Amino acid sequence: MTKPGDDNLLHKLQMELERMDELYDEISHPPVADMERFVADELLRRQRRQRRELLLFIMAALVLLSIFLAVLGYAPVVFLLLQVAFPSAVLLGLGARRLARRKEGAEE
Repeated sequence: MTKPGDDNLLHKLQMELERMDELYDEISHPPVADMERFVADELLRRQRRQRRELLLFIMAALVLLSIFLAVLGYAPVVFLLLQVAFPSAVLLGLGARRLARRKEGAEE
């Protein structure tokens, strides 16, 4: 089941594809040595970036750990208070939210 214009369209498409082949046949491929050098440079760049990110992560972890230990060592009461206050606040907030939703459901 072909339409009358299908043969013409197919011929035009074939001609354009041949023209594209002619255009891209003139492009030469890069030498293998250049590609190997590019891959090696890219690998080295990624390794350096990964090393730098790991160093930043370790430094941030050490800063946070030192702050944690300083608070624990110099003010254990403050530390314990924070350990109790934050989870309690979160649990109370979630409980209040659940009760409010239950109350809204009862009113409807």
